[in-house]
Amino acid sequence: MTDFKKIEEEALLEVLHAAESYEEAALYNTEKVMQAFRKHMVSDFYLKPTTGYAYSDVGREKLDEIYADIFKTEAALVRSQFVSGTHALAVALLGVLKAGDEVIAATGAPYDTMQTIIGVPVKNPGSLTDLGVVYKEIPMIGSQIDLEKITAAITAKTKMIHIQRSCGYSSVRKTLRIEEIGTICKAAKAIKPDIICFVDNCYGEFIEKQEPTEVGADLMAGSLIKNLGGGLAPTGGYIVGRKDLVELASYRLTAPGLGGEMG
Repeated sequence: MTDFKKIEEEALLEVLHAAESYEEAALYNTEKVMQAFRKHMVSDFYLKPTTGYAYSDVGREKLDEIYADIFKTEAALVRSQFVSGTHALAVALLGVLKAGDEVIAATGAPYDTMQTIIGVPVKNPGSLTDLGVVYKEIPMIGSQIDLEKITAAITAKTKMIHIQRSCGYSSVRKTLRIEEIGTICKAAKAIKPDIICFVDNCYGEFIEKQEPTEVGADLMAGSLIKNLGGGLAPTGGYIVGRKDLVELASYRLTAPGLGGEMG
């Protein structure tokens, strides 16, 4: 007869080291979030409803400040109007990139919903390639980034490096560690200092003690339906990063000139 208790004990022992490291990161990030709420003196005052266009919504403004604080960035755009992480990613990319700009995918082919945003292999109406953005893709070597080819691909026209942190739906590549993301950002900026390092952080929040925006990422987006929502948020997403880039994204979410001032 199979000794399931013994199998369970052996399995738990095998993953003990990993479980302890994640537990440490979870406690560290819980404290980080609590400190941000204390710093910004969050109270029921910020939960009051607004009407009309929701101008000067102090709750919304405070939430943006908290996210910017947690991710160590200049600005944040946190909205329930984002229907998914993919939507937040699309708003960030379409807000920042223009016709003639070049974007390099540093982590190989992105997952399927990102491919529809980029417009590869099919140039979907309204996608980046349909709007005239030039797209390059650097395959990973197994589960490792090809830093040499990434830096060699950067030209004067390169506006952005796209980094997908999660392995997505791939059974080949692995999820990137913070230090790996930092290495890509540092190497890219050594070639072209004004290049924008953009990170798709879906599923990556609070996994480690640092976030990509602390190691060189200029712009980052993700979903509230996943880690940040704690499994409770039914919708929503976020964009964090440099103030000018977040502002450009906000114009794509609402309208030019309106940005994050309403909603």
